[in-house]
Amino acid sequence: MKKLSWTLILALVMGLCATGPSIAQEIDLSGTWTMTMLTKSPTGDKEATLSFEQDGFSLAVNMKGASGEVDCVGYIDGKEVRFFCVTPGKKGETVAKFRGHIRGDLMGGEVDLGKQPTTWKATKGEQPSPDLTGNWTLQMRGESPSGMDRAKMSFRQEGHSLVVTLENELGSVECEGFLAGRVITFFYVRATNGDQFVAKFTGQLAGALMGGEVDMGKLGKTTWRATQNI
Repeated sequence: MKKLSWTLILALVMGLCATGPSIAQEIDLSGTWTMTMLTKSPTGDKEATLSFEQDGFSLAVNMKGASGEVDCVGYIDGKEVRFFCVTPGKKGETVAKFRGHIRGDLMGGEVDLGKQPTTWKATKGEQPSPDLTGNWTLQMRGESPSGMDRAKMSFRQEGHSLVVTLENELGSVECEGFLAGRVITFFYVRATNGDQFVAKFTGQLAGALMGGEVDMGKLGKTTWRATQNI
């Protein structure tokens, strides 16, 4: 796993001192879990994969989702679990503090993201990714300087990782993507009038349909949807 920041280590130590986890531990969280965070986002709930490595009551946690990958540290105390994740950003580091209760192959509770707390839940085992392989038709609302208002879309998939190809009469572009549960994210970079243009698509799957929001940076945001070709 990646090197942890001192901010994260300090957060963990402070948490340990405040609560004092018990020495005896009978619960083993080692392995892969599928997590869902409930949100009010128009793109739906956030899903991620948690991988736990446990040594006594101490935990090393790797979280991988549509927004990327982060390493966390934590501990279990009886049937309670806590872990802390630090994500670097332009305005400094963001600390997410997860706290929950364990019930066999289920766990869940609250996550403090520095704003209003939200809830999370996780199930042991990695859920199989939907198979997006094949051809889709993409539509974006409004006129975009990217020239991709309507395009053919095809997927190459390996587990959660995606390569998405968009193609229309102006040419084609390849995007890198990631699938976490029913949440999909992909983006592409293209030169437009001498400037670099970045479009990031975030959406949710619903069978042979998907859709959500596309962020084009300074050019604003709009919505998109895609239908699988039969």
